[in-house]
Amino acid sequence: MTTQAERHNPTLDSGFFQPHELSFEQLVLWAKQFAMLIPYRNEFDQQTGDWGVLFEKNELVVCAAILSVDEKAWKQQFKQTQHGDIEQILSVILGIFKQLEDWYHHLPSSPEVSYQ
Repeated sequence: MTTQAERHNPTLDSGFFQPHELSFEQLVLWAKQFAMLIPYRNEFDQQTGDWGVLFEKNELVVCAAILSVDEKAWKQQFKQTQHGDIEQILSVILGIFKQLEDWYHHLPSSPEVSYQ
């Protein structure tokens, strides 16, 4: 006969796994991508877009995107191109600036949004 302690299954312990092993930032970005897959239907039951617009111009989504960036990869990429030709260096810098500009334009306090 076995004792209750011998029948204990460690996989049932509360700390064995986390149901949401993603970070908060990753969950927000996942929710945004998922919302873009769900069609939005108007009062006439016609598809007029998706629920992704719910996440547009949202500071939380922009902050989550910024926090989810692998800055070590950016540094590594920049260091690798530092010794290359000027076109490679400018390409990396331009890519970073494009990402920064994209985040900026998705903030609701952007001047372009304020005037609309």
